[in-house]
Amino acid sequence: MNVDHYFTIGTDHQAQGRPCEDYALSATLPGGAVFGVVADGCSGANANTDIGARALAWAFKRTATDAAYQNPAVLFGHFFQGELVEAFARHSYTGSPDDTLATVVGFIATPDQAAVYLQGDGAL
Repeated sequence: MNVDHYFTIGTDHQAQGRPCEDYALSATLPGGAVFGVVADGCSGANANTDIGARALAWAFKRTATDAAYQNPAVLFGHFFQGELVEAFARHSYTGSPDDTLATVVGFIATPDQAAVYLQGDGAL
């Protein structure tokens, strides 16, 4: 299985000299599963949500890598949520909680099955 990711800065952000508030990662995990994640920082929050989006994507990667041995169909339960929150807290470096406002959409897949994880208001 192959996986790849791409994101780009929006024209409004570019015109205003603001950073891209999105971030994405993907990779092959131990055992051959693949993952992908997109984190979307909340543009409406007068904050540095580009930092939160990047930290959330890296926290998802770390949690997915640590849990890669699990069956994707049962992966995204309370265990994953707790581990993701803990990893995210370790990677959040600013003093403003608003910097962490982001939506995350991620997946883990094997050739036989896949699971999708959604968290945040943008997921609605």
